[in-house]
Amino acid sequence: MEFSIRHGEARDIPGIKAIYEQPHVVEGTLKAPFQSLKMWEKWLNNLPEGNYNLVAASGDKVIGQLLLSVFSNPRRRHSATFGLAVSADAARQGVGRALVEAALDLCDNWLNLRRVELQVFVDNQPAIHLYEQLGFVREGQHRDFAYQHGHYVDAYTMARLRQPDAPNEQGISKNRDACAGQEGSDSSN
Repeated sequence: MEFSIRHGEARDIPGIKAIYEQPHVVEGTLKAPFQSLKMWEKWLNNLPEGNYNLVAASGDKVIGQLLLSVFSNPRRRHSATFGLAVSADAARQGVGRALVEAALDLCDNWLNLRRVELQVFVDNQPAIHLYEQLGFVREGQHRDFAYQHGHYVDAYTMARLRQPDAPNEQGISKNRDACAGQEGSDSSN
């Protein structure tokens, strides 16, 4: 399946809403069923600063969404969390991985974030496996974290810490060293 990752737009809101109405998504997230389009429009059209709405699209169809939220508290500004959903017809085709990798690239290379954390229900083994492959580790378990299908369910907190670049022999980080070779270059030649 071919798809691209991009910033979500107002035109994507009906597609995002449709994903979050799917039973597997209602069960795997903290969203309640039966939310109105008006609620989704109000929320996604008015995201506070520090929120990044990423979508995976195949043609004009939204097949996945990730909302990355950087914490605004000054003592937590090095951290973010995210929520993720993928359409059932696009499951297990790399959409979730691509969305998380795009969010981690944004965190690491553009927002200078050190910590990305999330909560995931303990029975969501495919998601846990994906997060572990991408460097997240389980930090703890919340008992009776959420109410689902008439009973309480547990969730893990998982986090990924970006390791600082190790300086080379000259004391310059790898990222600065890579950029140094570009200084003064003329791309018009």
